Amino acid sequence: MFQHAYTCIEQLDLAADQLRKQSPSYARFALILTDNIVELIIHKVCSHFIFTDDMYVQFREPKYTPKQREDAVGQRFDRKVHFLVSESKITTEQAEFINICHRYRNELYHAGLRHEDILLDIAWHYHDLAISIFEDLNPNNPWHAGAEVTDAIARHAGKNGMAVTQNVASVALSLRASRPDKKRPLSEALSLSAIRRVDELTQGIAFLVSDNQQNLSEEEIIYNLQFFDYLHSDDAVAKTVWGKVKTPRQRDVAIAFLKETWQPKHKANPLPYYRVQAENIATCKSDVHALKAFEKFKNDLAYFGHIVDEAAIALECDIQDQMG
Repeated sequence: MFQHAYTCIEQLDLAADQLRKQSPSYARFALILTDNIVELIIHKVCSHFIFTDDMYVQFREPKYTPKQREDAVGQRFDRKVHFLVSESKITTEQAEFINICHRYRNELYHAGLRHEDILLDIAWHYHDLAISIFEDLNPNNPWHAGAEVTDAIARHAGKNGMAVTQNVASVALSLRASRPDKKRPLSEALSLSAIRRVDELTQGIAFLVSDNQQNLSEEEIIYNLQFFDYLHSDDAVAKTVWGKVKTPRQRDVAIAFLKETWQPKHKANPLPYYRVQAENIATCKSDVHALKAFEKFKNDLAYFGHIVDEAAIALECDIQDQMG
């Protein structure tokens, strides 16, 4: 099925080398390399299923529907992952972990270095999962005449590039041994990162309260931040009403009207609740549950974090301008 087992070994070895650097920048490359191998393996396995079905179509009805075929060999990575779950080649938990890490990979590839405090942890665990997938989806006929036995292949599969199919367990063991030791559970790393984010926003709220010239309370500031965001959102009512404002009098009338018809998402500081949510990530029993809880935390916090960050940056710039 594969002629790319050597490629998988080489890239997993290279990713392990990046992990050994113990740096977020190198961990970024490790995650990208790992995701590339996972993508390659999943694509090859999906293609093999469809190819095998096509071979026997002259003797029986096709096993797969047109939709399943499109999922297996189309452009949507998440659908290929789902296809392999339906074929019992990977578990639902593995699929969830892969899909989340694949989104991290896309974000890191297009937006540069992010999540520096947890990037090494996520890359390490994704690399571990990639080795498991390489081992479980045992590639057949990986060796072919003329295949180059590189130093990486020799380290993990022997000097002669032994038949990986027959020794995949030892190859996997060697790849795992090439990485640095895991220093902490993924749940702990993600929980600490989430707590740091809450603490950062808590400091932002404190800054906005202590340095506002109107002497507004915390509750008033949180209300105003949300209302200002609402005024400049794509909400149809806000756009229509606010778009007609031409004079100060119309402005006051528009604001009064919108405040009567609008409800803030948060009536009080939600950060104590988010801190509990962040702390609870550490209690997750599995890596995928921790990662899913962390993703939920990020999604839940995104709106409030965005408006607080923007306001704190604007206030800081205003203070700097006054000092300058």
